[in-house]
Amino acid sequence: MCAASLLAVIPMVALVCAAPQRATPPAPGTAPSGVPATKLPPPLAAETMAFVLPAAEEARVRATVEQVVGRTLTRAVSVQVAEPTLMGEAILRSMKATSPDGVFDPRQVEQLAQRQVALYDVATQTIFIGSGGLAAIGESERGPVARMMLAQATVQAIVDQEIGTAAYMRGDGPEIAVARRMVSEGFAVTARDRAAVRLGLDPNSPGYRPHLPGAFDTTDERSSLERTIYGTGRAVVECRWNAKGIDSVWSMLASKPTSVRELAMAIPRSRALRVLQSVMDTALATKEWRRGRAPTAPSVSLAALKGPTAAERDALVAGCLGVDTLGYSNVRGGGAVLFSSVRGKDEAATKALADAISRVPAFLQADFERQMIRVKVTPSTFEVNGVTVRLTSVEPAEEGGDVPPTRIYQLVAGDEVLSLTLTNARLTNETIEKAIQVAAQELGKPAERLSPTGDEAQPAK
Repeated sequence: MCAASLLAVIPMVALVCAAPQRATPPAPGTAPSGVPATKLPPPLAAETMAFVLPAAEEARVRATVEQVVGRTLTRAVSVQVAEPTLMGEAILRSMKATSPDGVFDPRQVEQLAQRQVALYDVATQTIFIGSGGLAAIGESERGPVARMMLAQATVQAIVDQEIGTAAYMRGDGPEIAVARRMVSEGFAVTARDRAAVRLGLDPNSPGYRPHLPGAFDTTDERSSLERTIYGTGRAVVECRWNAKGIDSVWSMLASKPTSVRELAMAIPRSRALRVLQSVMDTALATKEWRRGRAPTAPSVSLAALKGPTAAERDALVAGCLGVDTLGYSNVRGGGAVLFSSVRGKDEAATKALADAISRVPAFLQADFERQMIRVKVTPSTFEVNGVTVRLTSVEPAEEGGDVPPTRIYQLVAGDEVLSLTLTNARLTNETIEKAIQVAAQELGKPAERLSPTGDEAQPAK
């Protein structure tokens, strides 16, 4: 069983995985990451560990985390280096402390311990740094990853100090445990990434992301439970944190949520997408089109933006109240229609988000050119009901190109930026123009904070 599937029995507040894993079981004789166990490098030597994470850095990480989360770690929590055997013992202790009735396969724990980078052990109130897990990471990435994972474990230690992790995770029924993990894990990874930026690190760097739980691309096929814990949990936490501040997040933790629906209702829905869905459901009312809709954590969604520095991206995330998507895919034709709403906390934040998003086509063109693929990018603007619409067409520069024709529309009004992307979607201009008209009419209205509508968990058609 891989690390992601262990989420069913391991409260992730207690367990910091070396890297998020896929839902399918690994092949026989392989570690959770899919790397053959026999090829795993030996744990790092003590002197190497001291170089990777000096004591002075431990203190700096802790101080930075305390600033980010607005709480001080007052209890005695030591940081110790752990080779795989010791790490496995710590993992099993934490699992039993938070799930006393659980049954755990020693072989699974042993495999996980070999890949573990950091762990906050709730049973002994100790943070362990894995010499085995760090050995499997490239030399240039070890120090930054160790700092970021130490930051996540420190957040978890503070959470344990404030609310008592073991008792917090216990409840009647699995949904309570999942809901509480969503909040605590969403908080841990969000705070970790904000602390990383203050430490001068970019958690979205390709060299670090594979080793950070909850820092996956939205296109990756992770386990559905991992997506629920990290994806929805992070979206809920970031929405609350950005809108009402860190104290509001602590209040949400202390409230002990009892259902996933209760948490999802905290994410405001896009006013434009609510109306667009009915329009597009009518326009695409065939079995060939499938619909999916879900909110996304700003930090995960905005990580795809090319160009901004880590600090600039962090500022964009902090000014974003949420990202909502509505997508349609054509099963036979391979076409796709994606509506994406990004909401800022005020007009200044919204303008900054719109400017960053509008630069995406230029970076897309540069990426194609680096791959020796020539594309033609054609920008234009027009107005609909007083709302300016930016249109960017991306097409092959020559016949027979491999790039599917893509059109990207962007509408901005009030606190909302709405993007419409059509990729290889053979829709009539009338259909698209009607959707844009509806979106413009909705966005042209005075901005408002919608009350929850109960459609946050609507499944695909």
